[in-house]
This record gives sequence, C-alpha cells and structure tokens, in this order.
Amino acid sequence: MEFKEEYFPIAAAEINGLVRDITKFERGIFYVDSGQFMVSSLNAREQVVNNDVYRDKRVFKHADGRLIPTSCAGNWMEPALDGKSLNQLRQEGLLVVSREPRADVLGYELACDITLSETPCDVALNTVFSSTCYGDGRYPVYVSNDANCVVINTGFSVDRKIKDTDLAQQIGEINVTADETTWTVIDPCYKLEDIGLGVLIDLNAGTYTVYRMCISESQDITEFNAILLIKQ
Repeated sequence: MEFKEEYFPIAAAEINGLVRDITKFERGIFYVDSGQFMVSSLNAREQVVNNDVYRDKRVFKHADGRLIPTSCAGNWMEPALDGKSLNQLRQEGLLVVSREPRADVLGYELACDITLSETPCDVALNTVFSSTCYGDGRYPVYVSNDANCVVINTGFSVDRKIKDTDLAQQIGEINVTADETTWTVIDPCYKLEDIGLGVLIDLNAGTYTVYRMCISESQDITEFNAILLIKQ
C-alpha cells in the first residue's frame, strides 16, 4: 500500500515537544508472543477473558452473493470457487470480504478482532489495542517524567530520535480515573500471572489522546512505528 501523508496528518512536533526526546525515558521492555499488545488499566487487565485460540471471523463471498468457505483463507493460491483462488477473485474484483461483529468483552478475542482488521490499532472499552506490525519480540515503553507522554515503540531504532517530520494519526482517547492510575502494556494472550511480561506505567488522572505514529521513511501506512499517548 502506498504511503500517503493524509493518513498521518500530524507532525510529531505539533503533538508535544517531549516526543522528540522521549527515548531518554525508558520505563521497561514488554514481551510479545501474538504480534499485538494492549494498554489498559491494571484493574481492567484483571478482568480480561483469556482465550489464545482465535476463530477467523472473516466472511468471504463472491460478488454474486455465493459464500466461500472460510477455510479457503488458509491458502489464497488454491482454488476456492469456480476453479479460481481467492487471489484471482480479488484481482478480478469478484471477492467481497466482511467480518462478524467484534467481541464485546475485554480480552484476546477483541484484540484479534482489531489487530487482524484493515486498521490494526484502535481504542475499545477504554483500552488501546494494536498490532506491533513487526511480529513477536521485545519492545520498549517510554514515559516522560511528568507521565503526560507515553510512547510504545514497535519499529524505529532507539538510536533514531523522533523527528519533527514524523507523522501521526489520532485513533481515539482513553480516560484515566483517579482510582485507576496504574496501567499496563502487555500482550493480551498472557494470563494474569504473566503480568511481569508487560510493563506497568503510572499515568495521571484525566484524558489521554491516542495516536499511531509513522516515521517519515516508511512506505506503507500499515507499518506504523509507535503508539503515543498524550495527556490533554
């Protein structure tokens, strides 16, 4: 997908001056085993429904309305309907893909509903869900001294400072209440006893705007490089 500035209309310098030097303030490293992470209050994390087996919720249809078995998604090159593969049907404009509704409870299923969609990061149930875009691994979290700025880095090198020309897109807001200021950044596939695989962060009560950021060298809007939380 071609990179276009309108997807990331906000320059990093316009968000908050702290963003440019945020890598000075590393809070910790979190571990990822399912290619995604969530940012939620610690209290909410204790209510998460864990189920690390995800059912594909995509619904495939031919343009004429005929259903195509979801199992065909296992190999987009194999014949799926009328001797044509999903790739061929898509190229010919004959493939219609929709999705069943998202899960309505906090957990692994909701995370996958979001991160496997066309927009792989979103805010739901006052929680940030995001794909890492770069798979499993270890990723750093940075928090400014005043806790008003949080950067979850999934792509750019720590040796590369965030530039004024880097771009961002607002994706939502989270509300931090006075009695729930401890939050966690963690892979939603982990169970509560695995909380040590995430990073705990202390936020200020109030509203944080959530952005995804794309460093200016990127050529693909699906490969954003960080999630930002900026207190209003």
